[in-house]
Order: sequence, then C-alpha cells, then structure tokens
Amino acid sequence: MFHVEPQNSPEWLSVCPVCGCSDSIPFLESLDHFLTKETFTIRKCNSCGLKYTNPRPYENAMARYYRSDQYLSHAHPSRGLIQKTYRLARRFAVIRKEKILRRYSENGRLLDIGCGTGEFLAECRNKGWDVIGIEPDPDTRLHAFRNHHLDVKAPEEMVHLEEHAFQVITLWHSLEHIHRLNELMIAIKRLISKTGLIVIALPNASSWDARNYGPYWAAYDLPRHLYHFERTSFNHLADKYGFRIQDILPLKLDSYYICYLSERYKRGKNHPLAAIINGWRSNLKARGSSEYSSLIYLLHPAEMI
Repeated sequence: MFHVEPQNSPEWLSVCPVCGCSDSIPFLESLDHFLTKETFTIRKCNSCGLKYTNPRPYENAMARYYRSDQYLSHAHPSRGLIQKTYRLARRFAVIRKEKILRRYSENGRLLDIGCGTGEFLAECRNKGWDVIGIEPDPDTRLHAFRNHHLDVKAPEEMVHLEEHAFQVITLWHSLEHIHRLNELMIAIKRLISKTGLIVIALPNASSWDARNYGPYWAAYDLPRHLYHFERTSFNHLADKYGFRIQDILPLKLDSYYICYLSERYKRGKNHPLAAIINGWRSNLKARGSSEYSSLIYLLHPAEMI
C-alpha cells in the first residue's frame, strides 16, 4: 500500500531523483506565477547537475495546482487573437511532430504518455499509426474519447500493456510532471520494442530565455514541473536506463510562447512585442549552441545502437 501524506505537507527529496546523490545546493527560488503565488525552491545536484523542485507537493496534493480554466487552454473554445494563434501554432506543431516520427521510425504501435486531449494521437492515427494514450486526468481522458474516439488509459493501467509492444513511445512535455520518475522510466523500458524509438520533449534550462528571465521563466512552471533538465542531466537519466540519444531537435515555436508567459509574469501584464523579440533572440542565440528553449530527445534502447 502507498503511504498517504497530509496534503499540506511538502515532500522533501533527500537524494537526487536521477543519480541518487545526497549533495545538492539551492539554485533558484521562485513563485507559482501561474496560479497559487506560493514560493518554491529549485535545487541543483552537485553530481549529475539535475535541477529539481525540492521540497515539492506530494503526488496526492498536486491536483489543486492544475485547477484552472486556463491551464489546458486548448480544451476550451477560442477566445480572442491569442487563443486562436495558440490553436494555429498547436496544429502546426502536431503535424510536425508526426513527421518527425515518420523520419525516424516506420509506422507501428504508438504510445503517447501524457497525451492530454488527444490532438497529436488523432493526427498520428489518421496517418496510419496504431495509437494508445496515457493521461492521468479523467476529464481530459473523456475529452479525448468524445472528441477523437481515442483509447486513452489511466497511468495505473500501463502495467497491463504488453511487454515490448510499442514501436514508438512519446512524451511531449510530460516527463517533467511525473512524481515517480524512475518507475516511469522502468515502465518505458518494459514497453518499448527492442528496435523502438522514444521521443521526449522537455524545456531546456540552459536556453537563453531561461537565463534571461531567471525566476520569471515560465517553463520552470513551479510546482507542476518537478525536474528542469539540461542536456547533461538528461543524458544521465538516459544512461541510467540503458537508452542512447540518437538525435536532439529544437522546438523553435516554444520560445515564443514561453517568452509570452514570462513577460506576463515579470511585468504583470501582457507584452506581445517583447515576447516576439525575445523568442526570436532565444532562437538566434541557440544557432551556435543548439540550446533552444525546448528540445526533443530521440532515444533508442542501447542494445540497438
């Protein structure tokens, strides 16, 4: 049985979630700018370099940090130019993501962990993939079923999925939300085929916009984002579970949306022009270093390399 902690009690991690090192230092203190205005701390592991939210709310206390009509804005009708622009950008991103899969893998069974309302899975199914989704929120699962007729399961149902049954497993900005990080990685290793592809998209805490906005950087998204990966710390996680990184791709549109939210948090109001300029600057700065605002890691089981 799981031990249930009081919901107002923070969870303190005595060791790094990736490497198990007990030596860490405070890196940054910031607010939950989006919703509660509570203060949280990010610590940095002195061994693998992982930045992680610590202390953090217990898993059974996280629901209240997602209770907002704005958090999943794509689940609601369009309201105004910003929402319509967001939906257009999301549609473009969904098409590009499916093209990435076809570039690196043949069509087959696809598992999307943290699939949300299912737009990406619906696009993949329309292109010939055999798709299943995993989504923790029951209302979101119902939305995916009603709007796209998708098979979307709760996370606890992953144990019933067949071993090595998936040619591709994707996590689009979902890994950073998972409390039981190591349990999830073990599950991915069990489910991915021996020649399979794992696609993980994450904010990049080494990007120019992360440095520029500091505690106002929207992609820290405290406390919903529990881990704040960079290339080095993610490589430690991949190595730990026997995965090898084949390629790293940018998500260039993310910088504009992240800068838009960061400007709002920093100034207390929307500043679209500054967001566009800084999103462009972030992508420009990343040309030499490839440290874009968000990165897509493409991995294979080590035995395949």
